[in-house]
Amino acid sequence: VSADRLVFATNLPHWADGKTESETVRKFHAAVKDEKKRTPLSLRAFTGIQLLETTVSRLPAVNADELDEYFYNNVVVTEDDMVYGSFADGSECVQHGMVDTTKCAVNYGATHISVWSMSRALDPTLPELFPPVNPSMEYVEPSNDGLTLLQLIGV
Repeated sequence: VSADRLVFATNLPHWADGKTESETVRKFHAAVKDEKKRTPLSLRAFTGIQLLETTVSRLPAVNADELDEYFYNNVVVTEDDMVYGSFADGSECVQHGMVDTTKCAVNYGATHISVWSMSRALDPTLPELFPPVNPSMEYVEPSNDGLTLLQLIGV
């Protein structure tokens, strides 16, 4: 089946799984009664709004600086079974005119990334092709052929 050959990576739980263990999806189903409106995009919007509601309730004032500071100061933010982060603020990125990429602002992005076939997207009873993992990511300057600045200095 061609749907078996189309694969993609996602960190979202299955939006249409009626037997889910995901608290996020349970809340999503409670909020979105019409099964035809339960889509990946509507789940993504739902999780984004949940995250913003939680975040805004913890801010002393709602503005871009407070929001930015909240995410970078909290390193990892969780909302039910969704994990956002980790983040690093980058306040020590440039010191004495030198850039230290290990101290620059970063957002390591999604966690619990799994690989699905399109068949699974259409049928939540089908298994994932690859279980959720947290890939290790490290930023390196592309022009350095994979070596960090400190490694180049050592060479």
